[in-house]
Amino acid sequence: MMWIHQHNHSLNRSVAAVLILLLSACHFSDKTPPSYFVVAATYHNAAGANLLLSQTPGAFNPSDIRIQHKVEIGGVVQLVPYNQYYIKYGPITYVELPFLTNFRQKPIETYVILSPTDTDTITYSFEPQDRFPFFPSKVYYNKKQVWDLLSLYTKPGTDYWSIELIK
Repeated sequence: MMWIHQHNHSLNRSVAAVLILLLSACHFSDKTPPSYFVVAATYHNAAGANLLLSQTPGAFNPSDIRIQHKVEIGGVVQLVPYNQYYIKYGPITYVELPFLTNFRQKPIETYVILSPTDTDTITYSFEPQDRFPFFPSKVYYNKKQVWDLLSLYTKPGTDYWSIELIK
């Protein structure tokens, strides 16, 4: 019985040492924080039909969709196009929508151009928090809050944190 106790004690010490090393590596990582992160955004009409699917009446044309960020970098306000997004088709069809961080930039707004006559605006609020230090604490889509860092979730069928938008 004594050997089992010592074995567990030794195992506990080993596990604790590994955990401390892992936590230290995460905390003092040389990785540069990202300037944005991706959120899965689904667009539906009032009846619940997905506006990213061409068979939906009033659907958005994928070739019309554009994303631009208005940011301040080094005291200069810039309009920066974001050309890396795409629409992911599957059981859940969504746009990979980039949300800005405040690492080396001051996010002002993000414009989501859905059609020649429909442009939406994303704004950000940053409050001090420890979990993700450069991520926005709250995000607003057309002045309606759609994101709260304290209540994140990943929708099954997507690879990212998710928001649902009704147009």
